[in-house]
Amino acid sequence: MDRFKELPTEIKIQQEAEINPLGKTIRGVKAIDKITHWVYDFEENCDEFFECFNDPFSELYKTSPSETGAKYIFRGQRNSDWELIPSAFRDLNSKEEKNRLNILKSGNGHFLPELTDFINFIRGLNSLGYKIEDDSFKLINSTLIDDNFKAFDLIQDFPKPEQLKELALAQHYGVHTRLLDFTFNPNKAIFFATEKIKPPKKEDNSKIGIWAIPERLIEICQEDFYLKRIFVEGFQNNNMVAQQGLFINYFKGRSIDENLFNKEGKIKSLDKYLFDCKKSANNERLINEKIGKPSLFTLSHRVAWQVLKRLEILNINWMTIQPDLDGIKKEVERKKINH
Repeated sequence: MDRFKELPTEIKIQQEAEINPLGKTIRGVKAIDKITHWVYDFEENCDEFFECFNDPFSELYKTSPSETGAKYIFRGQRNSDWELIPSAFRDLNSKEEKNRLNILKSGNGHFLPELTDFINFIRGLNSLGYKIEDDSFKLINSTLIDDNFKAFDLIQDFPKPEQLKELALAQHYGVHTRLLDFTFNPNKAIFFATEKIKPPKKEDNSKIGIWAIPERLIEICQEDFYLKRIFVEGFQNNNMVAQQGLFINYFKGRSIDENLFNKEGKIKSLDKYLFDCKKSANNERLINEKIGKPSLFTLSHRVAWQVLKRLEILNINWMTIQPDLDGIKKEVERKKINH
């Protein structure tokens, strides 16, 4: 890849595989241009929606002229209208949280939404004998003595690079953080999007959403602005291996980067951040002419049960996604509700 960077732009353009720069038709569904991403609305066509991700010859994976196939990271959401904003910052865009949002913009790390929860999570890990980073150990020791977070030198650069994997582990267990969960497996993204759906009322037009972001887009954007892919090793968490998961972080340090906020002063979603951030001229051309932008695939809640049936055939359930006693319990509860 380093040798590729050294090549002239025109040669790069020629050698780069074309993924989806113009919004190609996928399984008969035309792309809707939402500026920062494409939307593919499958309405109630469950068959084509499912095959879109599972047919190796689906247009989703086709590239030109390369035959290697496009690679994506996927995220499943129960509601397609939900924005790609991390859980720790999701509520800050509301009118009620205007003051906290302004405090965040000022760079006051004391008020980072996830800091208290992260410290408590690390305390728990430490009490169970897990290995934790030195900076995290200093942090919990300091705040055990001083709960007012006066140890400013320990939190002014939170999270430090070494703490990101611990933050990812916390996110995996439901702690609200600045990270967004993704998976390399589209069917596992579909499972997370559908497993809590209730039969909708007739007037309910809710849809699930599956985000598909080209890995190549992430690779290129990382060259020009802050964007991190984070992996949790298997020895830290077997469930992450089962879920083929990873995390994306686009909040650097204390979140005072102006690129994080739109004209109204609200926090940008990941797709808007990827679209708006300034890229080098060469990379801008590569993205516009060859890579394209993220895609959001939607399907009506009215046919979600059909997708679950297909996932059962593929043996995708809580017991295989979370191979422990808690996963078994969740699967028992899920089957009881579905029955």
